[in-house]
Order: sequence, then structure tokens, then C-alpha cells
Amino acid sequence: MNITVELYGVARYLTQIKEIDLTLKDDASLHDLVTVLVERYPQLLGRVISLQTHMTVKTFKFNINGTYMADDLNMKLQEADHVLLFPIDGGG
Repeated sequence: MNITVELYGVARYLTQIKEIDLTLKDDASLHDLVTVLVERYPQLLGRVISLQTHMTVKTFKFNINGTYMADDLNMKLQEADHVLLFPIDGGG
């Protein structure tokens, strides 16, 4: 399946990318997405993605399709999902 990930804040700064299209296995979970992200961008570990849990650190969140704040790595993703990785402490 094809998933788009959009990065904001420190995540964008560390990776120097705004958006990435990923191809994941058909039954991919958020954990699978995180695994691919940290393999490609290990600089996210410890600053954006927790070394221990592989979930976001306290100041970052995953949002799925602009409607759902994801906090379960077992959550299944769907074809064409748009995942945002952003800091929750940003202003408007």
C-alpha cells in the first residue's frame, strides 16, 4: 500500500524533507511505518521517535488523514492514508 507522510517542526529539520511517499505491505500498521521511517532517517530516534517504545516522544504526535490522533502502534493503516508527524507544542 502507498502511504504519504508529512513532517513538521524538528522532524522536518532533522530529515530535511517535507513529505515522503512510502510503499508498505498491504496489512501495515503504524509500527511498520515507524520502522521504515527510523531505518531511513535514524536521526529521528531520541528526538522525535522514542528509542524505547518506537512511538513519538511526548511533544510529537501522529495524525491520520487530518482526523485521528494515533497513539497505538498496532493501528492498521489503509491505502492512500496521509500521516502527519508534527509537534504538539506549535502555535497557530
